[in-house]
Amino acid sequence: MRCFIHRMLLLLVHAGCTFDNGAMENAQFYKSSAQGDPSAATMPLISDSFDPYEFISSVPSLLGFYPAESVVLAGFVESSPTGHSDGYGGTASTAVLGPVGRVDIDDAAGLREIAEAFSSQPCILVLAVVVSEFGDSEGARAVEALEGLYGVPIALAWTIERIEPGQTYRLLHMNRNLAVRQTPAQWRGGGLGGTLHTKALHRYAAAGVVPELSREDLYASFEPEAAAIVPPVLEHEQRLDRLEADFATGRDLDAVLSASSPRELVPDVAREFHEAVNGLDGLAQTEARLSGTHCQAYWNSWERLWKLCASDHSRDLVFYELFCEWGDDVADPVSDAPYRDALLALSRIARGSARSNALCVFAVVCIHDGLVPLATAALRVAYDNDPEHTLSRLMLTAMNQGKSSELMDTLRRGVASYVEAPE
Repeated sequence: MRCFIHRMLLLLVHAGCTFDNGAMENAQFYKSSAQGDPSAATMPLISDSFDPYEFISSVPSLLGFYPAESVVLAGFVESSPTGHSDGYGGTASTAVLGPVGRVDIDDAAGLREIAEAFSSQPCILVLAVVVSEFGDSEGARAVEALEGLYGVPIALAWTIERIEPGQTYRLLHMNRNLAVRQTPAQWRGGGLGGTLHTKALHRYAAAGVVPELSREDLYASFEPEAAAIVPPVLEHEQRLDRLEADFATGRDLDAVLSASSPRELVPDVAREFHEAVNGLDGLAQTEARLSGTHCQAYWNSWERLWKLCASDHSRDLVFYELFCEWGDDVADPVSDAPYRDALLALSRIARGSARSNALCVFAVVCIHDGLVPLATAALRVAYDNDPEHTLSRLMLTAMNQGKSSELMDTLRRGVASYVEAPE
């Protein structure tokens, strides 16, 4: 049945790309259906009321970190008709956030790769932000290459030294085919206020996290040295070796699972999972004060969670339990925080497939809570940890295609089919 779930994911990542709304609401982006205006036919109309402030301030939350010396692209895909006039004799339809990407400002090969990625997506327009402390010339060349050489439909591009309060942004590029009667003042330039107050960061704040200062910090947060609790844990090398040996293949649990129906095991797995998470509750807030002796109190919970993540069977039953618990409720990052903390703590000490599975479950919780950049980073770490790990590879591919919503639906249906299949 695990192969069935993998096949469903393979069908997802090889299907035509669709996108969710990401972290921004973009009702101010319009794609004109007017036939009489040439510019409206070649480049979408953007409402004069659109303010780049919210978009630029949202970039750290879209990436999960604060970019530096970078070109950031955000693509928008057509959503649905608004019923309003576009001002050119046609009707307007909204566009919503699709793919988001970042590349080093001086990385010629990277510019080509990101252009190829965006060219393969159904974007009706692309906005760009160049973040650089060394003037506009390098950024202008990068935008020119992306649009002129590689054909990325960049409508507007702004430049800013750093994305932080008090910084000013300036208009760097405006597509000549953009349908606009007069360039609004806020497009030409303006200042940033408190980036933490933008709509895109509301879900981060609700979850008690903020974007990392850099891309390196984001990925380093998943490593053992990122937590003060880990060094004393790693001193117990023999105990970790035993755990790895015991759960390397999840053979004990797999033997139990093969002799029982998944449906019968759901209550036991659910109880083990919740008791392990409860046993690690508060760990993220207290780890800086823990000593090796204090770590002993957490060993039992770590072992129970490690065992569940060591087996792909029990991992899928954990997925099933989470999806059943969430149902159709709106995401609540606060109530899900203990899940994220426990799984992140385990991923910092676990090894092999158990670590990759823990990161996959962590990613699913993050997607549910709207923390998509954290989910993508976790899946990248899981893939780097074990490139042969099928689930993390497929999930990462789906995330790179902007299919977080479709990924969740596919996993939900896959684990439901696994557990609820007729005897």
